Amino acid sequence: MEFKKKRIRKGPAPSARPKKIKVIKEKRPKTNRPNPLARFVKGHYVWASIIVVVLVAMGKMAWNIATLAEEFSIKEVVLSAFSEKIKTDEDNHTNILLLGTGTETHDGANLTDTIIVASIDHDTNWVSMLSIPRDLYIEIDELYGGNRINSIFELYAEQEIYTNDTDEDLAYEMSYELLTNTVSEVLDIPIHYYARINFNGFVDVVDAIGGVDVEVETDIYDPYYPAEDGTINYQVFSIQSGLQHLDGATALKYVRSRKTTSDFDRAARQQQTIQAIKDKALSLGVLANPNRLKNIYDAVDKNFDTNMAWDEMAYVAKISDKFTSDKMASWVLNDNPLTTGGFLYTPEREYYGGNFVLLPYVEDYSDIQKFADLVLMHPEVHGTSLTYQVTNGTTSNGIATETLYYLGRFGFDIVRYGNAANRDLVVSRLIPVSALMSGQPAENATTQTQLSYLMEEFIPVGFATPEVPAEYLPAEWTTEADVILELGADYVDWMNLNLQHFY
Repeated sequence: MEFKKKRIRKGPAPSARPKKIKVIKEKRPKTNRPNPLARFVKGHYVWASIIVVVLVAMGKMAWNIATLAEEFSIKEVVLSAFSEKIKTDEDNHTNILLLGTGTETHDGANLTDTIIVASIDHDTNWVSMLSIPRDLYIEIDELYGGNRINSIFELYAEQEIYTNDTDEDLAYEMSYELLTNTVSEVLDIPIHYYARINFNGFVDVVDAIGGVDVEVETDIYDPYYPAEDGTINYQVFSIQSGLQHLDGATALKYVRSRKTTSDFDRAARQQQTIQAIKDKALSLGVLANPNRLKNIYDAVDKNFDTNMAWDEMAYVAKISDKFTSDKMASWVLNDNPLTTGGFLYTPEREYYGGNFVLLPYVEDYSDIQKFADLVLMHPEVHGTSLTYQVTNGTTSNGIATETLYYLGRFGFDIVRYGNAANRDLVVSRLIPVSALMSGQPAENATTQTQLSYLMEEFIPVGFATPEVPAEYLPAEWTTEADVILELGADYVDWMNLNLQHFY
């Protein structure tokens, strides 16, 4: 099985700025004749809109039944009336940059403290989200040096507006483009769309759908949560573990609190809450309620920016039912090298003006890009939940431990490590124990997807064994792992050439 990097389909140049949607009122000649339909629409615009939706939906439904015999639901019929297929790359992925900012009453209103890339795989119906910490330090010439990634949007907009006298709307469009291109370069994946919502919009959307239910993993007590008036004062935010129903104000505190946990915990809560909002907003109880729909529209209209057209957003809503909870994955870049996503570290503040920043261990972002390609572009790899035992089949000390940490950062589940049955192995090999013991030939085992990606992208494993070697049969070897990774002399040579990836 061959894996490859995914690239955007040919189309408009990446630098092309998104066009705003304008509503153009058509001028018609005056007439004195009474128009009952016009009077009805003017006086009952809500009902007129609903009638239009129903008529269009019924037309599409009738066509589908008559020509395609398609199954349908009320929700899909309504959304189909106003949807248009979205952009994809050559492998049928759509990547969306999700941004969260404050409001005008808060200091640093345009700092993008929430940065998440969501990738939709239209072939396998996977949705994967990767959070980028706000303190990631980025070098950008246009900003006269480097800064934290959360300040790129704000600083560039201010530079264009106040220094270059650029129109404000155009300056913001340019800033979105710069931030989108920056994230795309850091992760080495195409970004098709961006969407930004501020604090007010987040609160209003959650309230408009009647609140959300989230499973709080641990108790949170934060006495340093920012005061609601935008001053430097604090208030206490606390919430108990367990299933909790959150209104808009509480949900905002839940996704913003970080002083007593961490930015990385906060990123995980943000992804969790986004999924809860998606599930609730696309429930029939919301879509069939005109008042709630109007409230959602009002919240989005005032506090939401995106380069997606309304019909493209409707398309995302239409296909959302395909993305079940077992096919949604969340990942966070962080500074713990012993955990998944731990590709960053904290340098001494004195070298960065006393500021707290995060840098990648590998300067060229290659580890981060490999991780993004794995979890966003190939979610099916981790969808095959395999466990591994890493064994050292050489006399070189420590390579099993280093490999444990290396593969663990990429999300591979290592449940055991240590010495191999023999210490004179020349060529590394994979032994898919659980598949082979269940009578499945290695080339047809369900493990092949993950094993192929592991061998092609991560470690120079020569082959996967077609049968379990005698020394690893249950009578001789005890393991709860699905796969044994036995490291040989060839791996030691490769590891010495790639020491920058082992930290």
